[in-house]
Amino acid sequence: FLGDGRGLLSPPTGRFPRPGGREKAALVRGIMDVPLDKVLVFLKETPPFSALPDEALDQVARRMMVEYLPRGEVFIRAGDKPPEFLYLIYKGAARLYRRDGIEETLVDLRSEGEGVGAAALIAGGPASYNAAATEDTICYLVPRDVFFSLCDHWPGFRAFSERILRLQTAGSPPETSKSHGQEALFTTLAKDIIRRPPVFCPPNQTIQAAARIMVREKVGSMVVTDHGGRLLGIFTDADLRRLVADGDMSPVRTVDSIMRPRPAAVSMEATGFEALLAMGRRGIHHLPVVHEGRLAGVVTQHDLSLLSGANPLALVKDVETAPSLEQLSQIQYSVDLLVENLLRRNLGALGIQSVITLVNDQLMRRLIDISRAELEARGMTEPSLAWAWVGCGSAGRKEQIMRTDHDCAIVYADPPPDRKNETQRYFLALAESVIGGLEQCGFPRCREGNMANNPRWCQSLGVWREYFNTWLTEADQGALRSAALFFDGRIIHGHEELTREIRRHVEGRLLENPSFFRNLAKSALAVIPPLGFFRQFVVEKSGEHENRLNLKKSGLGPLVDATRILTLWRLLPQTNTLDRLMALGENGVIEADLARDAALAFEFMFMLRVKNYIEGPKMDQLSFDWVHPGRLDKVSQKALKEAFRVVSRLQEAVTACLA
Repeated sequence: FLGDGRGLLSPPTGRFPRPGGREKAALVRGIMDVPLDKVLVFLKETPPFSALPDEALDQVARRMMVEYLPRGEVFIRAGDKPPEFLYLIYKGAARLYRRDGIEETLVDLRSEGEGVGAAALIAGGPASYNAAATEDTICYLVPRDVFFSLCDHWPGFRAFSERILRLQTAGSPPETSKSHGQEALFTTLAKDIIRRPPVFCPPNQTIQAAARIMVREKVGSMVVTDHGGRLLGIFTDADLRRLVADGDMSPVRTVDSIMRPRPAAVSMEATGFEALLAMGRRGIHHLPVVHEGRLAGVVTQHDLSLLSGANPLALVKDVETAPSLEQLSQIQYSVDLLVENLLRRNLGALGIQSVITLVNDQLMRRLIDISRAELEARGMTEPSLAWAWVGCGSAGRKEQIMRTDHDCAIVYADPPPDRKNETQRYFLALAESVIGGLEQCGFPRCREGNMANNPRWCQSLGVWREYFNTWLTEADQGALRSAALFFDGRIIHGHEELTREIRRHVEGRLLENPSFFRNLAKSALAVIPPLGFFRQFVVEKSGEHENRLNLKKSGLGPLVDATRILTLWRLLPQTNTLDRLMALGENGVIEADLARDAALAFEFMFMLRVKNYIEGPKMDQLSFDWVHPGRLDKVSQKALKEAFRVVSRLQEAVTACLA
């Protein structure tokens, strides 16, 4: 089509001008002359144009325009004026996405032969998404009046277009909050959930006076603000009950002495689902809503229960109150159903991760509580020292996919020398009980033994320090893998100061051992994304996984590894991959465009892996890490290739930084 790539071909039989009035002179590589027969061939292969008679196609082709879109060019913007054209992709690809602040949610991917903008054209309003070229792209543009003329004169064309509209808007949240049932949780905004003006007081208000206001207003919480309405803290009727029980209700005591400072809050534009996640992460039932930093109202768990019956918090509550391991194991099947429903609603990777992490963390804590009670019943006394259960690997990064193996460790304060063996025996017994419970709930044991019931992964603070002294000075692959797992660690239960102490120790040692980064990079960069010279997928040639590639090992793994190395190199504290990429872009470690593209690549591969898990029984019982590219639709194939290309760019950034 473009011949030598600079713009031109043989003498034209049809002239296609650049769209008038579009201020893109620097982006459109001049006006292109295109043979009319090329356009007709394309239209005859592209539904619904392929159903039109030759005469109609000829008329359409003579009115069409052509536009070159460089990689990254946004050609449709959400909320902007209605588009003037239907974009038909001739060469290249486009991604459709929504933006909420700095967060982007992928809506869809379109490739050659597919259109962009039909839904907005038919609806007669602005698009609900942004559309950007994912690579250098050439589009044929069908003017708005031509599109509607075809709809008016050709019923088959109109029926096809209406079907496309329904498909493209089925997963899109409506612009209003007039939704019902389960859908309302995902579409209703916090500003529409607030049922009354906020009840608040200054920090120097007496507790007694604040309690009287709560009784009068019939509310269960009091928000504390400054004179400008900015949040300072919050306390609830539960805090008041504890105060009374402790006998500490001095009439002059002020609310700033019992409030929880710097409370969690959401914006007016947050959805009910986002409010639920914020409550669930912190175990709270009252959540302030703010507008431009000032208090606008309070949303309660009761409000959200009225909005929608079943929700993630209900599952968490079931886990919290499950009296036995048998009941816990049954709850996990509800998680699969919940995630499947969230996928149908086009919830992005970050939302899926949040739900899975919320439920899995609570499951882990409940298993720990049940196991501690069982050990006590068996006469085993818990050592009187600080300890912590640490989630490592994907569990630490908050990137687990339902019931995958759970890399974990136990760290405990250094015991007296004469209690060393006894202390480890207790924590190993605790770990075995918890991991046995995980197994009953469908979580397999780690084949490499990276779990807290392994004596190597159940040690005192002093031993963990020595581990890192060794790992950071050796080039052994096992040591590098162990270090990487723990670098992704986070506290799930117990004393956070223990892991903070390890991190301080590790950061000091990292500065003393720059060779560690080279060794870690050498290991991480050894895996090359499976794309051949001509951008074809490199798959297994024979055996159980013939014609498949391993998405985790060849795509997600290298991306996660490269991101971890760059984060450690700059001593950034984040552990979640998407958080790490954002921090790398914001701190200038990598280009902002690369950080964004890598985040999109991660989201696409993560979601593909989740979908494979959900559809597991339909995939010949093969592991959900294995993907058959030939069975993906055309758009997904192109998106996966683009994701692998981004991984290669990120690996190049690692090489450049460490050089």
